Amino acid sequence: VVDVHAPVFGYLDLPSSVGPDTPFQVVAQISDPGGVSWAEMDVVDVTGGYYTLAMTPGDDDLWTASVGAQERPGTVELVMWAGDLAGNTNRSKPLEVRIADTQPPEILDIRLPGSVGEREEVVVDVRVADPGGIAHVLVHHSLSGGPARSVEATPVVSNESYRAQIPGQAMPGVLSVHVEAVDGYGNANISGPAHVTVLDTQPPRVFIVSVPEQVALGEGIPVVSQVLDPGGVGNVT
Repeated sequence: VVDVHAPVFGYLDLPSSVGPDTPFQVVAQISDPGGVSWAEMDVVDVTGGYYTLAMTPGDDDLWTASVGAQERPGTVELVMWAGDLAGNTNRSKPLEVRIADTQPPEILDIRLPGSVGEREEVVVDVRVADPGGIAHVLVHHSLSGGPARSVEATPVVSNESYRAQIPGQAMPGVLSVHVEAVDGYGNANISGPAHVTVLDTQPPRVFIVSVPEQVALGEGIPVVSQVLDPGGVGNVT
């Protein structure tokens, strides 16, 4: 009786995803009435590199192979092959293991002025990096402990350089700035605070409330005025 039946792939154990720098193992049940002679696995790694791993036999028709850690996020493609003692071969369906990005982006550099005047916008330049790509960069800011607001930074020249414009502030104080970078997998990194001094560069506003239409000769002229300044009024003459 000639054996014309190729090995059959049954039970399969492999992770759907692992993190970078994490090796993983593939365990497959490969059976054949006449006995499985060999099994191997073709691997295409996240860089597009191709190689073949010999699978190791174990109990209960289980064959095992270990795939080394990948250096960056992406997808590892796998195909198993098996042959029996009669020379029949079979190929498994294509398999994939996702190499998930579990690391947040790096915030490499933040540049902003040390001081600006009132109502002068603050330009924030940021450099960020992530192997899996950047989804967005936000610049959070608050003036002297006030409400926090955010503006989105946009790419400049390359995907590592971003720029945001914080609108000018209506009053002097200290502007606290935090940069948040988020990658395509949702990993986020938030910088420590950077500070910009908002200087008082605007003169007070003066409103005349009342002036008498006439006064007696020799009398002083009483003038009632309202003087406003966000940083406070020093003196009025």
